[in-house]
Amino acid sequence: MKFILSPELGRLTKWLRILSYDSYYFKGSSRALILKALKEDRVVLTSIVSLADELKAKVFIIKSQDLRTQLKELEESFGLEIDSSNMFSRCIRCNLELKELTREQAEEKVPVSIYQSRVSFYKCSKCKKIFWTGSHWKLAKEYLESINDNS
Repeated sequence: MKFILSPELGRLTKWLRILSYDSYYFKGSSRALILKALKEDRVVLTSIVSLADELKAKVFIIKSQDLRTQLKELEESFGLEIDSSNMFSRCIRCNLELKELTREQAEEKVPVSIYQSRVSFYKCSKCKKIFWTGSHWKLAKEYLESINDNS
């Protein structure tokens, strides 16, 4: 499932990407957002109620401003998996799928301490950012577990 999110849902966009869902963050006009959603067969996620009147596009109104509640709404409505089993397979900046690097490919591109302490590295082909499992991975996993524990 592919999503397109309106500008007020930037934090939700980031977390959908962390969860490996194709999530385009759109900053243009509502009309342009709808056109892009139709062209790319994306579900519009927004808190702008007037967009629900757009009959041609699939629009889902996010009711809460709380991220945990937003994720639960999507889990219940779309069957999204809110767990850590497939985290960080997309670039949280660009939304592209990450490509795995060999240790040798990463060696000159990451700090020495990171290279020495990590086994797996990933790169975004668009922004060229390199990722590895670190404290952010552990914190994201704990956050997702807290959402599921409060179900």
